[in-house]
Amino acid sequence: SLNKSDDIFDIGTGDGKIINYLSKKCKSATTIDSEEVINKTNRNKKVIYLKGNIHEEGKKIKKRFDKILVYSVVQYFRNEKEVATFINLCLKLLKDEGMILIGDIPNQDMDLRYQNTKNYKKQSRIFDKKRKLYITKLEKDFLSNNKVKTIKFSDKILFSLVKKFNTLNCECYILPQKENLPYSVKRVDLLIRKRS
Repeated sequence: SLNKSDDIFDIGTGDGKIINYLSKKCKSATTIDSEEVINKTNRNKKVIYLKGNIHEEGKKIKKRFDKILVYSVVQYFRNEKEVATFINLCLKLLKDEGMILIGDIPNQDMDLRYQNTKNYKKQSRIFDKKRKLYITKLEKDFLSNNKVKTIKFSDKILFSLVKKFNTLNCECYILPQKENLPYSVKRVDLLIRKRS
């Protein structure tokens, strides 16, 4: 939920559609992605665009935010330690009582459970066709050229993150995705609220 008084930060701009939409519902909007991505984004006067890697640039940001959105990003990290380091960086950028939504996290265990359902074969053919139509060039390049092994989220890793951040002056929740999202059967969102 967004308020007109919120300062929001979107990590992983992508095509810019999400931050452009959210910027209409808040006081200020900031986003960060690689220079290549930001240069291709349709600019919105209400959004501040930062170029660079959040791990390097995030340490230079003085502003604190009410809400931070990280959508379809953490699955490109190498391991759980990198994810935890990233979340800690986000917490430093967050105001007290602020929230971080880490969205669209693929969960291997959910995927395996779904593959054992009757609906799997029918739906996966439909979704895979759509995915081939809408996959971005950046995703294609990453998937085809990437030799680095990335994290494979599982129930165990997600529960470990919840436990870790619940003990660090936060409330952490695993949320189901809305059923109308194409991969909701195998992806979840992580919501973290920073206590004051």
